[in-house]
Formats: sequence, C-alpha cells, structure tokens
Amino acid sequence: MATTQLSDIYNPLVFAAKAQEAQLELNKFITSGVMVMDADISASAGNMSNVGELPFFKPLTIDEPNYSTDDPASNSVAGKVTDSKM
Repeated sequence: MATTQLSDIYNPLVFAAKAQEAQLELNKFITSGVMVMDADISASAGNMSNVGELPFFKPLTIDEPNYSTDDPASNSVAGKVTDSKM
C-alpha cells in the first residue's frame, strides 16, 4: 500500500504565493483604492536584495558584577554597549 505524506501535496512556495495573492484580492483596504501599488517599491522589493537595514543594540554581557562602594578611591566602570545591523 502506498503512503501519502504531507510533502507530496504541500509545496510551501506555491502555497505562500497563493495565500499572498488571495490576501491582496480580499483586503478591503486595498480594494477600496485608499492604498495603491507603487511600481518603484515593487521593483526594489522584487529584486531579492537588501531593501534596508535595521540597527539594534546587542545585550550587555554580565561577566562579573559591577560592584561599587562608598570608597572614593574605587571607581565603577560601565559596561560597553555594542550595536549591529540586521
């Protein structure tokens, strides 16, 4: 007896394209004419390149607690904040 698996009938790329197409056709905001497609934005989004970068701060690492006291000779040193881009 042959077995049928989900991968035999489900292609995620085809499903995603059909779902997106249906989403555009059924969206009342788009079909009302309030929002329209822009050819320049569609062209830049369709070329599969970096459209933009999102900067973010990396979390601080806690290697050793930063103790401070009431001794004026002892100074506390702040941790280094680093950033990156997605």
